[in-house]
Amino acid sequence: MMTMMECTKPNRSDAAMKLRTFSPSTWNTFRDCKLKLKYEKLDKLCKRCFAGTMSKAVDRSTALCSNCLKPEPPVPQFVRGSAIDAAMTNYILTGKDEPLLANIDAQTAMGTLRRMRMENEQMILPQYKMTFTRDLYPTRNVEFSTITGILDVLIYHPEGHVQIIDWKTGSVKKNGLPYPDAKDKYADQLEIYAMMVMLWNEAVNEVDSSIYFVDATSGGREDLPSFTRDDLVGLVRRWSYKIETVLEEEVFKKKSGRYCSWCAYNASKGGPCDPKAP
Repeated sequence: MMTMMECTKPNRSDAAMKLRTFSPSTWNTFRDCKLKLKYEKLDKLCKRCFAGTMSKAVDRSTALCSNCLKPEPPVPQFVRGSAIDAAMTNYILTGKDEPLLANIDAQTAMGTLRRMRMENEQMILPQYKMTFTRDLYPTRNVEFSTITGILDVLIYHPEGHVQIIDWKTGSVKKNGLPYPDAKDKYADQLEIYAMMVMLWNEAVNEVDSSIYFVDATSGGREDLPSFTRDDLVGLVRRWSYKIETVLEEEVFKKKSGRYCSWCAYNASKGGPCDPKAP
């Protein structure tokens, strides 16, 4: 099977030459700020010293900077998110109410999911996370791409019906009002997952997906559009085009916005990007 490095398209962009896989996070980063994608995925710029390139160590277990010879510093939001993810999984499996969950707004959701788990052994939880890799042949010029994704919760129901659930930490409100993109920001991610599940398992005929904003102050659950196998051709065509858009990008302009304050490459954190500069 043809691999990305075997593609023969002339004058390939830097993105097409360096991106080996495409994931929902790749698309989210590209949409939020193309320059960040360049720093992170193409330049592999160290988030500690901003002077070296991250490369795998000899044992392949971690990435070290070519300049400071250190791994990247942990991202507090990711550390917290992973801890909450593990605690929620443990609660659903065992019913153990861990202290970490006391300050999140997902008790009702977790109770429901625990009952579902007790009734349905086909419910796959984070410690059984599955990585979907699928060859996708875009519609125009990009010959090859591999999509990967890791699901938080995957539930099999009878007659080819599958439910996908994704946990999200972090605030979705400002001054008591929802961010306009709080739901839409992650809709693409769940759409990719729905497409991949149907590509991965031909027995799946319908996919429902939901997001649980565990830090939301009300409710916390958002249901996203359902997809059936009849939608699959359109999904593949749409995401083929979007993947090609990323792989053919050459300019990588920055996009200043509310996410800049969290970005590791922000000049205020010693990084190379000043959001306020022209």
